Amino acid sequence: MIDAERALRRIVEQCALGPRYAGSPGHAAAQQRLAEWLAPADELRVQAFVEPFFAAPVTCRNLWARFRGDRPGRLLIGTHFDTRPWADRDPDEARRADPVPGANDGGSGTAVLAELAAELAGRRDRPSVDLVLFDAEDWHEIDGKEVSLGARRFVAELPDEERPDRVLILDMIGGRDLMLDVDVFCQDHDPSFAWTLELFQTGAALGLPAFTLNKPHPYKWVVCDHAPFRAAGIPTALLIDLDYPPWHTVSDLPEACSADALAQIGRLLEVVLYGGRG
Repeated sequence: MIDAERALRRIVEQCALGPRYAGSPGHAAAQQRLAEWLAPADELRVQAFVEPFFAAPVTCRNLWARFRGDRPGRLLIGTHFDTRPWADRDPDEARRADPVPGANDGGSGTAVLAELAAELAGRRDRPSVDLVLFDAEDWHEIDGKEVSLGARRFVAELPDEERPDRVLILDMIGGRDLMLDVDVFCQDHDPSFAWTLELFQTGAALGLPAFTLNKPHPYKWVVCDHAPFRAAGIPTALLIDLDYPPWHTVSDLPEACSADALAQIGRLLEVVLYGGRG
C-alpha cells in the first residue's frame, strides 16, 4: 500500500526544511512542499487563516486533498504537519527553549499521507477519501494557545454536506518499537468508541505488534486533532504513541523513526480502505 522506506525518506526531507512551527522559515517551506506531495488529488483545497503567534500575524494553511472512490462513503484521514516551537520535555533544561525537529511528531503522519496520495489517485475500488494536513496543532500551553488550532478551524468551517462518515487521525506513528495508545475519551461517544475498537481489533488480527496494547499503560486521555471532530458528532479515532521517548525533545529526529512502524500503519490503512485482508 505504501512504500515504508520512501515514507521514511519523506520524514528526512521534512526535517531538512528545519523546524516547521508557525512563523518559521521551515513552516512556509513545508506548506509548499506538502502541497506538491498532495498534487495527485482530484481536488486540492487550501484553507488559509491568519493567527498571531508571539504578537506577529502568521498565515497558516490546512491542506485538504480529495480523492473520489467507486464505493459509497467518505473517510477523512488527517494529521498535523507543524512542529513544536519549544522542546519543553527535553531532559536537558538548557535545550528546552530550542525547537523540536518533528521527525515523528509532525513528520510521520505527513509522510504516510503523502504516500497514500499516490496510491489513492491510481486505485478507486474504495470509498472516497479526504487527506487533510492540519496546521498549528502543536502550540498547547505556548503563547496562550490551545492545541489543534488548524483542526478546530477546519471543523468549524466544514459544510454539513461535506462532513465525512468517519475520521482517522494519525499522530506520532513512526517511532521505533511503535506501541499505540487508546484515547479513553472515545468512550464518551459510542460511534467513536466502536470505530476505535474496530481499528485495534483489525490491527491485532493482522498480527501488527503496534496494535496489541502490550505496554504498561496503553489507555490515556488525549486531546489533539481528533477532538474537534468527535465533539461535532463525527465517529473519530486516533492512532498515537505518546510513550515515544523523544516526544517534545530535540531528539525527535529521523533516526528515532522506523520504516517498520510506518509499514504497520500502511498495512492497516490498506485493509480499512480496500476491505478483506488487503
